[in-house]
Amino acid sequence: KITSIMPTFGSTQGGTPVRLKGSGFSSSPDINCRFGSSVVEAILVSDVEITCTSPIGVAETTLEVSLNSVNYIRSAVFAYREPIILESAQPQWVEVSGGA
Repeated sequence: KITSIMPTFGSTQGGTPVRLKGSGFSSSPDINCRFGSSVVEAILVSDVEITCTSPIGVAETTLEVSLNSVNYIRSAVFAYREPIILESAQPQWVEVSGGA
């Protein structure tokens, strides 16, 4: 049973670590996450938490978890977003003051 997922969105370039909390993880020998049709290995953090890294993707997709690599449980919708590109910042510099 999955009780929380954080975050529920990530970059279209993949690589977003997704924490899933729930129960029954430690008794499972082969835990996987499936983002749409892409299966990724889960890392067991504790009895109540696993981490999966999102693959490359677009739009929204289902995020599912399997404790046996066969049967998947729908856990949430995972949304892919374009990465933010910072083109400028104002001010470009700030004065640092202070001392010991």
